[in-house]
Amino acid sequence: MYINPTPESMAELAAVDGPVIMLNLLAFREMAIEGSVADGMTGQAAYQEYGRRVLALGDVFTGDVVTTAPGAAMVIGPEDKHWDEMLVVRYSNVAAFVDMITNPAYQEVVKWRTAAIADSRLIAFRATS
Repeated sequence: MYINPTPESMAELAAVDGPVIMLNLLAFREMAIEGSVADGMTGQAAYQEYGRRVLALGDVFTGDVVTTAPGAAMVIGPEDKHWDEMLVVRYSNVAAFVDMITNPAYQEVVKWRTAAIADSRLIAFRATS
């Protein structure tokens, strides 16, 4: 289960120059973590609330949502793995992403994501266009 970045993964990300595309693969909890900010909500509803709150942060969120889509089928990969949603966000550079996730306002909002996610992958790609 992977939910949050590690210091090692952030150090690797810091070495990436220029614009980045972040691919998010998301598997939601059936119900958000009990006792969390999203207690009583489904994982998907809690993640949607996270998204609304991130977009409302204005200048803190400087990424551009490229696309989002519900999961459909695992074509190549483990047969027992299913992703509920895919989200692609473009940032002008790694610093913009790091500034967002370290901002105190974002730190309050990310609690919704943590409550919602059963498993995830966040993969950074160099943007070439």
